[in-house]
Amino acid sequence: MKPLRLFIAIELPEKTKIKAEKFLAKIQASEFNGLARWLRPEHLHISLNFIGEVEPREVLTICQLMKEVAQGHVPPLLSLDGWGAFPNEKRPHVYWLGVVQQNDQLNTLQRDLDRCLVEEGYPLEKRKFIPHLTIGRAKKRDLTEEERDGLKSLGSGFSVDPFPVHRIILYSSELGKKGPIYSQLGSCRLG
Repeated sequence: MKPLRLFIAIELPEKTKIKAEKFLAKIQASEFNGLARWLRPEHLHISLNFIGEVEPREVLTICQLMKEVAQGHVPPLLSLDGWGAFPNEKRPHVYWLGVVQQNDQLNTLQRDLDRCLVEEGYPLEKRKFIPHLTIGRAKKRDLTEEERDGLKSLGSGFSVDPFPVHRIILYSSELGKKGPIYSQLGSCRLG
């Protein structure tokens, strides 16, 4: 069997997903739609840990590790507020909605998952963890001032009320010509 490309993430509650979907529809209906390949609403999630390619037989081990970590964490309270781009808005690669934590519980959960994954021999993600919700991948990487201002005005005032996170999910990601295909392989409740 071929290796699976895995990551651990948080699925959005339906109300939050609907609000993010409306925001995406607003962008897609604008003159700025062509600046990015915008994600489909069913692909929206908050990534915690990218594991990379692993053999299918390792899925059960990773699910068990997730369960052990999740039991020691209370559900974090998150909200979405504002949007931007990585590495910056002038030369974007990824567009995101900002994730706001009511406390440090999400960062602690992510660090504990990282620690346990490394202890099991999985590589540590090299990028610093910045909670965000990816909504698009840039087609155009060098924006004009007019395009930056237009995108900023579209996102002005975007926010979503706080929502609790009750479970974490192990996903596989298969890259295709029309974007990734995500499959849930396992999940566990926090607390």
